[in-house]
Amino acid sequence: MRPTTVPEFLLFYPNMNDARIFEWFVLVNGSYKKTSPIKGRYASRTVPGLVLELLPRAEWRRSRKCRIFFKNVPILASEDEHHARLDAVDAKVGAQSLTEIGYNRAATARDERDKERLRADDEKQRADDALQLAENEKQRAEDEKQRTEESWQCVENERRRANKEYQTRIELERRIAELERSR
Repeated sequence: MRPTTVPEFLLFYPNMNDARIFEWFVLVNGSYKKTSPIKGRYASRTVPGLVLELLPRAEWRRSRKCRIFFKNVPILASEDEHHARLDAVDAKVGAQSLTEIGYNRAATARDERDKERLRADDEKQRADDALQLAENEKQRAEDEKQRTEESWQCVENERRRANKEYQTRIELERRIAELERSR
């Protein structure tokens, strides 16, 4: 059994005392090569639109050393929201407070809403795909009908031409017979 390989991966260094942010590796000819950022950004080859932007050291905050974008839209929370979440985690001592339980329930509800939205989006996409497939099939049937009608028209025209040729031949044979009798 062949080992599974991934086309790219990164190592993230969250420790604020570590000058490194992360290292991005790409599979090239069977081995991983470390890549360098272009203008302070790494763009995924595997996930089109995924970009990680390195933050200057002065902007580092509690393990946050980069910004993540997907199709030019930031996908992490705002700086204030991010710090608020980290403060909530830092404030946790022993058992969870009612606020944290509420937050977890809200987060769970939000996650469920997100999952439901994704399921609905997937279902809509499947319906759109089925509709497109039906429209394609309808167009194919209409094209086939058109070809059949054109083919039938060709057959009908050929039948008429053959019939006219036959009538002309009979008429010619009749005239020849009349001419022979009149001689």
